[in-house]
Amino acid sequence: MGDGSLASNVVGSVYLFLAGMADNVLKPILLGRGVETPMPIVLVGALGGLAAEGLIGLFVGAVMLSVGYKLLMAWVEHSVAEHEAR
Repeated sequence: MGDGSLASNVVGSVYLFLAGMADNVLKPILLGRGVETPMPIVLVGALGGLAAEGLIGLFVGAVMLSVGYKLLMAWVEHSVAEHEAR
């Protein structure tokens, strides 16, 4: 018997399961070979995730910051290409 109700235990378990599955799918795609995400970005994401969410955040934080970095770089490259086309 724990301190929480059955519903909160089930919701927590589902959350942990989904976060683990998302990490298993996204990390190889985003941090695999050929991806040009600098290691300081991955390190800051891992440390920030660890500080914010604990052990799960260690992995999810690195993935989220890498995705944000890739989106930012794509936006910057699109803006530069659009500016040069004018």
